[in-house]
Amino acid sequence: MKIQYHLEKISWALLDKMLFIVFGIVNLLQISIMETIEFGLFTLFIQLNSYIFILSDSFALQNIIHFGAVESNRGKVNLSALIIHTSIVMTVSGLIYFLGDGLAMLFHSDRFIEVTAALPLLSFLMIFRSFIGKILVRDHLWKKIFFTDLVFFGTMSGIILFYKYNSMTMDFETASKIYYLGAFLSSILMIGISLKQLELSFKGDIKVRDMINFSIPFTLTAALSYIPKYLDVFIIQFTFRSTEIVGVYQAAKNLFRVFDEGINAANGLIYPAAVRNFEKKDYNALYDIVTKSVSFMFIAYIGLIFLLEIGLSKMIIEWFLPITYQNSIPQFNIMLIAAAFLPFTVLFYIALSSGKYWKLFRIVAISTTFSIMGFIAAGYLENELLAPLGLIIYNFVNCLLLVLYVRNEIGLPIKFSDLFRAISDSLNFLKKKIK
Repeated sequence: MKIQYHLEKISWALLDKMLFIVFGIVNLLQISIMETIEFGLFTLFIQLNSYIFILSDSFALQNIIHFGAVESNRGKVNLSALIIHTSIVMTVSGLIYFLGDGLAMLFHSDRFIEVTAALPLLSFLMIFRSFIGKILVRDHLWKKIFFTDLVFFGTMSGIILFYKYNSMTMDFETASKIYYLGAFLSSILMIGISLKQLELSFKGDIKVRDMINFSIPFTLTAALSYIPKYLDVFIIQFTFRSTEIVGVYQAAKNLFRVFDEGINAANGLIYPAAVRNFEKKDYNALYDIVTKSVSFMFIAYIGLIFLLEIGLSKMIIEWFLPITYQNSIPQFNIMLIAAAFLPFTVLFYIALSSGKYWKLFRIVAISTTFSIMGFIAAGYLENELLAPLGLIIYNFVNCLLLVLYVRNEIGLPIKFSDLFRAISDSLNFLKKKIK
């Protein structure tokens, strides 16, 4: 894999992920004008919506990438994915809406009913945004993705900055309405600039049964693997019985988004390429993809972790957030341990490309089980600073098992020295440019 040949796509992908990072900073300003309980409720709302879309993405939309490589099937794959995606999202969000009272009792929060009541509208507004976004990822149209995300985050950022500049406070209801507006405007733009990619048809050789057979193990795997990322706040709410603690914990996780979005950008580039190389049985190219992607991210992450641990994180949080959120400083510094293992999560998509979905499911099941135990242990000890424990455990166990899987099952001879391949590759690239 010659990275220099893909610099334009990589550049737009990185620019897009920079939007997430910049919005993370704006989100800190939003947090600063919200009470911990209000931000805690908003966190539960956004994370619940995100988890629903992750499940639907895994069951419906992932087919767009996996089966959309054959152009004659794209219309049927797209239409089937859209129908299934819409059905799942609206059914699940509707069910949660009707179970609102029971869920409020389960999570020890009378105000949780506000979350369940607000969910269906956001789910509806996000359907086309997520559907078309997956098509654009398949075709590596990161430039279009960038501009639609710019509208999404730009709209919300403008309103948040207006509130902050005018010293106005924000509650859960206001924050939700701002999110609605961003989702609506970006969805409209995404539809308008992507009409050429919107192939919808009943014609094609692909069978819906084949799509479902592929989706089941993938969905079960995603359902488990994203528990530590999105449902961690619900476990914390359940064990600590405090929405305020959820708000403080999420403030720390918002900074952690820098690391998550770097991985998301890499996965969007790596997965389609890995699928193509598996189909061609080009294992040398696959080895290059694995080692280069892991190495470049690992070195970048270690450098950033070092800067944050020696005081940068304390400076950022004290600068942006009021005293009620200061416990997020030690939480975030503890959370940084998990970031060191994040670069290895690209191996998940390498393993996914191999087609051995049930073996991958077992890896995720083991990692998630240990992770949940970590979150529950933190609640049992009633130690708010240990709230990130489950996230750290998940990333460590997942990293270890994925490395063993790629070495033993796929046969890629990954070595410890490969972690530093980025250094030699960068030096060689510079030498060639100088010559």
